[in-house]
Amino acid sequence: MMPFAFAILALLAALAAAPTSGAAAFIVPIGPSNAGRRAVGDVTRLPPLMMNKRASKRRPAKKSGGGFGKKPRVTSMNIKKRAKPDFAYAGSLRPHEQSPTRLVNPDDILSLPDYAIDGVPKRKGSSTEIEVKTEEDIVKMRRAGRAAREVLDIAGRLAAPGVTTDAIDAAVHAASIERGAYPSPLNYRNFPKSCCTSVNEVICHGIPDSRPLQEGDIVNIDITVYLDGYHGDCSEMFVVGGRESVDEAGQRLIQTTYDCWVQSMQLVRPETNYNVIGNSIQEYVHERGYSTVRSFCGHGIGQVFHTAPNIFHYKINQPLDVMKAGHVFTIEPMICEGDNHPYMWQDDWTATTVDGKRSAQFEHTLLVTDDGVEALTGKIESSPVQWWEEESQFSKGVFLGTSADAVARAKELGNLVKVRDSGRSTNNSGMDVASGCIGGQPQRKGPFVLRGPSAKSLARGRKYLIQLPIEDSFGITPSHDRSCSKKPDTGRTPSVLLCDSRPRSPGLRRRDDSTRFPSAPENLLKPQHNSVEHTFDAELAVVFGLDVKGYNDRSTLGSTDSTEELAGAISRIALGDDVVGEGLPTSDAKAAPSGVIFAGFAIDRIEAGDHTVSLNRNGKPIQKFLWCDNTALPGREYVYTISRMKSVEEVDFEPYGASLSVQVTTENPNDPNSTHGVFFNRGLTGARYVKKFGSHMKYHMLNKFGDKVWKQVINPRKLDPASSKEAREWLSRGLEEALIGFIAQAKDPTYRLLGAVYEFTHVESIDAFAKAVERGVDVKIVRHCKGSYRPKKGKNGKEWIPDSTTESAAKAIDSQPFAKLEDAHKWQHGTFIERKHASGISHNKFIILVCNNRPLQVWTGSTNFTDGGIYGQLNVGHIVRDKKVALQYHQYWTSLAKDIPGRRHAGGDGIQPMDVRNEELQPDLSGPLPLRSIKVMFSPRPTAKMLDWFAERVGEAKTIHFTAAFGVSQPIARVLNGTAAGVSSSALRRSPRLLKRASTLRDGCLRYVLLDNKPSLKTSQKLHQKKPGMVDYYDFRSNETNKIAFGALLDKGSSSEDESLTGLNTFVDFVHTKVLLVDALSDEPLVVTGSANFSEASLEKNDENMLFVKGNTSLADIYLTEYVRVFEHYYSRDMYNRFVSKNEDSDRAWGEPVTDESWTVPYFDPSTQLYKERLLYR
Repeated sequence: MMPFAFAILALLAALAAAPTSGAAAFIVPIGPSNAGRRAVGDVTRLPPLMMNKRASKRRPAKKSGGGFGKKPRVTSMNIKKRAKPDFAYAGSLRPHEQSPTRLVNPDDILSLPDYAIDGVPKRKGSSTEIEVKTEEDIVKMRRAGRAAREVLDIAGRLAAPGVTTDAIDAAVHAASIERGAYPSPLNYRNFPKSCCTSVNEVICHGIPDSRPLQEGDIVNIDITVYLDGYHGDCSEMFVVGGRESVDEAGQRLIQTTYDCWVQSMQLVRPETNYNVIGNSIQEYVHERGYSTVRSFCGHGIGQVFHTAPNIFHYKINQPLDVMKAGHVFTIEPMICEGDNHPYMWQDDWTATTVDGKRSAQFEHTLLVTDDGVEALTGKIESSPVQWWEEESQFSKGVFLGTSADAVARAKELGNLVKVRDSGRSTNNSGMDVASGCIGGQPQRKGPFVLRGPSAKSLARGRKYLIQLPIEDSFGITPSHDRSCSKKPDTGRTPSVLLCDSRPRSPGLRRRDDSTRFPSAPENLLKPQHNSVEHTFDAELAVVFGLDVKGYNDRSTLGSTDSTEELAGAISRIALGDDVVGEGLPTSDAKAAPSGVIFAGFAIDRIEAGDHTVSLNRNGKPIQKFLWCDNTALPGREYVYTISRMKSVEEVDFEPYGASLSVQVTTENPNDPNSTHGVFFNRGLTGARYVKKFGSHMKYHMLNKFGDKVWKQVINPRKLDPASSKEAREWLSRGLEEALIGFIAQAKDPTYRLLGAVYEFTHVESIDAFAKAVERGVDVKIVRHCKGSYRPKKGKNGKEWIPDSTTESAAKAIDSQPFAKLEDAHKWQHGTFIERKHASGISHNKFIILVCNNRPLQVWTGSTNFTDGGIYGQLNVGHIVRDKKVALQYHQYWTSLAKDIPGRRHAGGDGIQPMDVRNEELQPDLSGPLPLRSIKVMFSPRPTAKMLDWFAERVGEAKTIHFTAAFGVSQPIARVLNGTAAGVSSSALRRSPRLLKRASTLRDGCLRYVLLDNKPSLKTSQKLHQKKPGMVDYYDFRSNETNKIAFGALLDKGSSSEDESLTGLNTFVDFVHTKVLLVDALSDEPLVVTGSANFSEASLEKNDENMLFVKGNTSLADIYLTEYVRVFEHYYSRDMYNRFVSKNEDSDRAWGEPVTDESWTVPYFDPSTQLYKERLLYR
């Protein structure tokens, strides 16, 4: 329970008989008694001959009143005891004002201890005979011990700077009652509170009060609960502000105390003399220069709070009793830096060291078993793991006991904890975070207000899942059926590939392949919690890969795929010399006079009720072999019909011949039975945005290259309310709704939301997190917190100034309103963890959903929690409904929450930096990934060698689809520039001559690269001068295997209303995703996504996360169709701008279909990209 057993606890309570609405009367502890003697033990007071006469040499015990067996004196709870002005305190700690004693409703608990009303224990345990517990006793004591552990874990999470010990007491009180238990200290011999909080020099029995904990404090929280007639007692040390906040001497004190405690518990077994406990403790601590307190001891426990045996924590020469199976007692050594004699405060409870030096203590309730010992209050799967446990030379992790039952329990919990490094610290916020912090570094200091006893959500344990062994690769995803379907009617002629951007229903097959991957195990398909589905109609993308046969196809690959010959005559195509490789029209092809002129395709979508929507613009043919329907909706059944169109009288077109019908059912991406849920925002504004929301403003701005550019914006936040909502929904395209829905799954206190964010200003997201806090969900968010020290204005010295990202997030957080003050305080002081020691930026954007102590799902991707991230630039949110992946993210999050330095050179003594931890969690990859596997990788890392791995995958692939929002790193750029397959980028760097000789990649290879904007030529020239041999866009753009697009507007030759941005982004306007698709249309695709930009900084400096999924064809199609949607949009704008610049004085209209078959020429010329594209997608 408390620092040590509540031997001499003087508590008092009175029955306030004022039943309301038929409710039972409340038990009202009246308050501390002036007559209560100092606490002399957590069990019973030691015999006089055992007491050291110097124990109270500075303040002798009062002769009157109190003490064990004495009737306590009753005082009013409104009487405030004032310390005598001349009282000499031993250390710097001083008592603060105490709040009124908290109430207990008997109807809320299973049973009351006999002292609850008047403070006097009635049942006396034997002072000599040690009770052997029955099986029924042991079952109930296990329950009481578990409840005590859960309450202690809750209390420990609150031990943070600015939090008062009275607030901790309030949480303990509520948590105990929530479990149907009575907080044993309350009114025990008139003790006024529900727990003991002993700070710094306080040895034991510190009374919680209004003093805020300070960074660097060490505090022991002692918890005892009375559940169903039995007591469970435990205590633990907590470091306020994290391990780094306390000096080395304090760390050594805690470690020594823990080690001597664990060593003594390991000696417990039947037929062992009780002397060995004190002997081992004294010998261990004296060798290390510490002393053990003799005035307090451990005790037997059960139905009686304190009974035989007395457990001495120092050497006893005379023989004591022998341990027997069924004995239950506590071991709780109090170890001091200096003098071990206690000095009593005037409250007659608080015992401090006589010299003001610090003291530490741990406590378990222990059961002697036939084969060893079992810690009845041992840590559970939700308990945070402290650094002293991992660094202990005795426990090598959490100690649960030595008996077979204890070992079996440890195995059942997944081998609890393995020592990973020498510098791990624990989170007192409920996670494995800096000890003594609410989630690591608190946002700000000040009072911390908690809910009252009736607010049950405070009492629920905030769970922490112990680290379990993680397999190198994850098996089968719920659906490996390709989200592409081909169901041609008999006799239909065109060959069509249709890919839905969402996972398909079971039974659909990929192209002509009838082989299906095996189904996922049943337990993977059914989540273990109730998901909350957020319904919305977000547009999806459906991609068509079209092909026909009968042309003069020079390709040796032309006959490799089964495609049907067109029914009817096909005119002759004459390939001219002036073929345009970029897909622009050419007039060198001529049709035979007698033939039908193939003018393109007609595509119709038939919806429910036989409603038909034409995808052809103004009835004109689609003169492309790759087409995308961007307006499909989730959960719909569609039938697409694809027909050929012929030219009629040079200006008109009409369908002819047979058509192909393809039926597809789009799915809801929120399907809880799917491992992956992928949500892209629109990422495009342009003409459709202007057409729908035409009111906009214009302004000039300087872009990042210093060129003055005319920009016009339609800010969705500045429209009228109805239009604003519509605009934001249109721009979000389901991304915002999915994010809010993910957060909404945490619907009650059994859930936790653990986040790591960079930019954090999106009002709707912040409000969703705040609502979760109001629902009692334990929300912890690690946020970027960087700045710089600058000279103070008009003053000496420097002050810390946050960067703009940090400051804007703080303002948004502070602006969130709450209906209840306690929720506001929890939001301000218990939710956010400042990540100050990242070696770069804290660039993560993920959330972990935890339910009943188990990480279940992860939200990750490229989306910052900002308006620009959701409504502006292209972004993706990716839900992974996989427990193993969620657990890996959870392990990473716990290190982030400790605010551990990012790089090796930044780590202090005994602290393993983040880059080393991340490398241990997932080493750098080597070679291709196993099929049907999921890997997770976190940054920072010791090196950027993963760039070579990415370059190798690009070099070996037949096709890639790559987004590079911030440019292309050198290893990948060199491969794009012409590296032969199989030659590593590291080898090229060592041999520039090899790079020069590298041949163009094999025929059929095509690489898509999507940049945020067109790189500056001036910047490129400067970099080439500064770094000869470097490769960038202006080098690899000439390689015909690379098809490159970048964000652009139709900014030339069009009216001012044609295109518009949102104005929400200032640096990255168009593309912010970080995606690499390798051979996406193969049966072994690789999808790489996350927050990292495939750069050195994203690997070596920043906090980042990346997800690697191999062999999931459904997921690959989702990413591919979205990629095609955006790539085609921006590529066409680049083509338009080139067309306008070359045809400024021409009457030739862009986008108008040609009336002959010249549009097909590039698709059948093996030297063009469009030829390779036709073969790739068909």
